[in-house]
Amino acid sequence: LPMPLTALQIIWVNFFTGSLPALALAFDEDMDKSKDKKSTSNKLIFTREVKFITFGIGVMSSIFLFFVYYGLVSLGVQIELAKSLLFICLASYILVVVYSFRSLMSPLFSYPVFSNTKLNISVLAATILLIATVSVPQMREVFNLVEVPIVWGWFILGWLLLNVSLIEGAKFFLRKGLFSISQMANS
Repeated sequence: LPMPLTALQIIWVNFFTGSLPALALAFDEDMDKSKDKKSTSNKLIFTREVKFITFGIGVMSSIFLFFVYYGLVSLGVQIELAKSLLFICLASYILVVVYSFRSLMSPLFSYPVFSNTKLNISVLAATILLIATVSVPQMREVFNLVEVPIVWGWFILGWLLLNVSLIEGAKFFLRKGLFSISQMANS
C-alpha cells in the first residue's frame, strides 16, 4: 500500500489547518469560564478529560482514516484520488471539530458556536488555502494531488460529521459520568 501522504502534505496540514485555529483557540476568552483564572498550571489545562478527548478521539479518527484510505484503494479507487481525498479529509477535519473543542464539556450548540471572531477568521483563511491547494492546478502539482470530482463531496461531508459526532459523543459520556478515566485506571 503506497504511503497515503507526503511529508509536504503533512507539514501543510499541521501548519495551516492545525496552527491557525489552535492559536485562535488559545485566546478564546468566552469558553470554559469555569477554569480558575488565577491558575496558569498545565495541570489545569491537561486534565484527564482533555487528554481523552484530544488524544483518544484524535488517534481513533486517524486510525479510522487510514482504514478508509485502505478501503478506497481496495475498492479500486485510483491511488492518486484516494490520497487526495485523504489529504482533504485530514486537512478539513480540524476546521470543523475545532468548534466542538471550544468547550470540552458542553454540547456543541449549547454555546454561541461562532462567537470567537479570531477563530472564525482563522478557519476561513485555512479553508480558503485548502480550497486553493486542491483547486489550483499548479498548487495541486506541488502537493501531488489530483482533481477531486465534486461527487466526492458527500464522502468528505460524511467524514466531517462522523468526527463531530465522535467528539460530541465523548463529551456526552464525560458529562453524564458514564466514562471516567479514573474509574478505568482503578479497574
